[in-house]
Amino acid sequence: MVARTAKPVRRRRLIVLGVVVVALVLAPLPVAHYLTRPFSHVEVQSTTYTGYDLREIEFQSDGTTLRGWFGGPADATGVVVIAHGMPGCFDASLAREFLSRGYQILFANGMGCCTSDGRHTGHPARSAVDVAAALDWLAAQPEAAGLPRLLWGVSYGGGGVVGATLGRTDVTAVVSVAGAYSPLAKLDYNWRQSAGPVLAAVSRPYVWLDAKLSLGRYGAVNAIDAINAFDGPVLVAQGTDDPMTPFAEVSIAGRRDQVTNPRAEFLIYDQPPYNGHANFIDEAFWERVDAFYQAAIAAA
Repeated sequence: MVARTAKPVRRRRLIVLGVVVVALVLAPLPVAHYLTRPFSHVEVQSTTYTGYDLREIEFQSDGTTLRGWFGGPADATGVVVIAHGMPGCFDASLAREFLSRGYQILFANGMGCCTSDGRHTGHPARSAVDVAAALDWLAAQPEAAGLPRLLWGVSYGGGGVVGATLGRTDVTAVVSVAGAYSPLAKLDYNWRQSAGPVLAAVSRPYVWLDAKLSLGRYGAVNAIDAINAFDGPVLVAQGTDDPMTPFAEVSIAGRRDQVTNPRAEFLIYDQPPYNGHANFIDEAFWERVDAFYQAAIAAA
């Protein structure tokens, strides 16, 4: 009798051991999920007055309701989907830069930001998900029918607008300002600076798994791959002494030698003090962006 029960007992022990091992391996995953969403709900809303007739909108982004504003001149030459930085929300002065140049805008607050739902801001790659959702919403709006879709993003949104082009054919041009080439690389850099290389190395596979489980194809998006796969022009602007998106370690521009898209352009700002985190934006910069969009529209 003892010999006949030995195998079932060993099998049960192996099953229990397997369950324990899996539990120990996956235990850090909730921690990674929490640490990659560092901002609680953001409340920094400035005035929404732009001087133009905009309507309040809302749409779904992967189960979360986002709210923002849409509209612009009736004779607009294109519609710009704007992705803000983090933490941040709708910026009336930024919206006016595009409205005054004859563009419609779609400017929604990201997950966990101001008027949008969400207890926290979400993973850094979430910006790409939100931009893609904005483009899907825009496709059903008669006011934007036939207008070129133009993307503009800064910092958190600078990587988001590039990542959002994955698998899409409805985007005419992209402007990325101070964007990271990978949200996972940005997280890894931040952790190495704050917690040291050992903890960063240990956490790396859990951060990757959390991103893939939470955000699918956008979770581990690489902006360089997205730019190379995009059949359109991309303008990347970056300062060489950017403390938020370090040039060599994290920025898209720092890996421009890997870009094969012949329509990609780079504006590198290396003259102090205007070589920091998007602090080089001035009237000349806006004129350059406008010219870039207009050239893209003419060539489409």
